[in-house]
Amino acid sequence: MAARDIDFAVHESSTQARQLLSDEFVGGRQKSTSSQDQQGKDKTKAASCTPNPAYEDYIALAGFELYDPKSLGDIRTLENQYACQAKTPADAVTYANKALQVIDDPHTIVLSSDETKALQQQMDGHLSGIGIGIGPKPGQPLNADGSLPPGPTYIRQVYPGSPAEQSGVKVGDMIKAVNGVDVTNKSFNDVANMTRGDKGSALDLTLIRDGKEVHVKPVRADIEYPVVTDKTLPNGIAYIRISNFIQSDVADKLKQALQRHADAKGYIIDVRSNPGGVVGNATDSASMFVKDGTLATTSQRVPSDPSDVQYSTGAIGKSTILGIGVEYAENKTPGSWLPKIRLKQVSDLVGDKPVDILVNGDTASAAELFTAAVHDDDHATVVGTKTYGKGIGQTYNPQLENGTSMAITSMRYYTPKGQWLGDANKNRIGITPDITVDSPLNAIPGESSDVQLNAAMADMNKRLQH
Repeated sequence: MAARDIDFAVHESSTQARQLLSDEFVGGRQKSTSSQDQQGKDKTKAASCTPNPAYEDYIALAGFELYDPKSLGDIRTLENQYACQAKTPADAVTYANKALQVIDDPHTIVLSSDETKALQQQMDGHLSGIGIGIGPKPGQPLNADGSLPPGPTYIRQVYPGSPAEQSGVKVGDMIKAVNGVDVTNKSFNDVANMTRGDKGSALDLTLIRDGKEVHVKPVRADIEYPVVTDKTLPNGIAYIRISNFIQSDVADKLKQALQRHADAKGYIIDVRSNPGGVVGNATDSASMFVKDGTLATTSQRVPSDPSDVQYSTGAIGKSTILGIGVEYAENKTPGSWLPKIRLKQVSDLVGDKPVDILVNGDTASAAELFTAAVHDDDHATVVGTKTYGKGIGQTYNPQLENGTSMAITSMRYYTPKGQWLGDANKNRIGITPDITVDSPLNAIPGESSDVQLNAAMADMNKRLQH
């Protein structure tokens, strides 16, 4: 399952969401007499089978929180669309996701109980697997609608000491088959799910490397994914790699890394192939590089009846109060004359030292937010290739029926200079680097073959001479 940018706030239960759906207004528009007649037919059709409350609640919750609920159309009709097919808990998830395809947003999705557990493990930094990061070949062309085509899947990262590394898996390998099943045309989510399994179970991988088949059999283990890794490069430059902003302790780990390199002359921060995560984790991290100013601004759907859509506006920034660095988040909701404000003390750990940020086409979502926040402070040079283009965030509802959960696109966020980074679908804008450098597929991040890192080091050394 691909990582998503998620805002952990359950505003209302799905039952309350359904109760708030007006009988007069559905899908953000008043119903006409003809639509009332059609709804009566839909209800009659649905009444011929036993409704599945979970399926209905997923659809209602989308109407309650989706940034643009009009894209759902008539919510009552959508609830009835697969009412007869959604017989089991698993059916409810399958058909809710099928019904939600109408909005053309792959980031609004119902997660099965197994997927929910996997996401929670990822947030905790633990997962049973072989220790790899996968994705498309860099630069792979998109479909006409802006989406990624299925397969082939490539190894983009191999974690040190993992079963994958021990069995000989290499960055740049293409996955041809998993346990004898050809996966060259399967989606990345499907391949990821196939590689997971119980601790101690073997995985049979067929890889393509330099045009030849390679067979490996790593044994799954409980993997503790290192969210932050660091080392010292020549000339007193610190290299710090952040693999995601999903783990709850990522900001703490970054702080520890910066403290270990307090004497560094400059910092290269690597967020390549970082899929994002929790917005607050990204802004907490960015605030360690920014003295004062805005880190991001947001526009978020206020959970409400889709017939009366409301939005709140917010800002996340950094200020110095009485000599103390404080991160603030203010949120202004309709009908409230006083914004809600959250304060958090954050130390400035970098000062005026130069910073380079490494990015690529898989730098997405909260990782793009982090990059823009530090860059727009005129504090960093961005090196690599254009980022993914995901300027939307999801509200995550973690405790739904039968252990499921649901992510719903509910917000847009903007860089400190007001740029929207895109919808992660047909309109992907992203961040264009200050220094554009392509990278070979088999380059290992942080090693001598890493031409993008070498370019960042050259830029850093040039800046240190001035």
